[in-house]
Amino acid sequence: MPTVVIKCPKIGRLLSTGMEISSDEFALLDDSPRPIHCPHCHGNHFWTKHNAILVPANRWSDIPEVQDCYMQALRSAEQASAATEGSERDFHLRMERKWMALAEGYQFLSEVERRHGA
Repeated sequence: MPTVVIKCPKIGRLLSTGMEISSDEFALLDDSPRPIHCPHCHGNHFWTKHNAILVPANRWSDIPEVQDCYMQALRSAEQASAATEGSERDFHLRMERKWMALAEGYQFLSEVERRHGA
């Protein structure tokens, strides 16, 4: 199920709202402000459907480095879809795979650090 995320208005990092919702349900959400505590700046923000992003579950992580890679992979996938030439599409698809591999590496390092208390 996709995750609803917003961008911290103070430092620009993405954070999960804790809401997992289908794209159909997301489309039906009203645009009323909802409060959220930000783990990045430790402030309180309000988010609305208008400033939220629906991210596939397999493209979301609370680890900033992993999330940055996932966002780059999504951009590469979007660029591949919009490409008009095969070579351009292939390039963006390769970049998507590289960003996903880098995300897996960061995820692995995070798990090692967590297990060893680093």
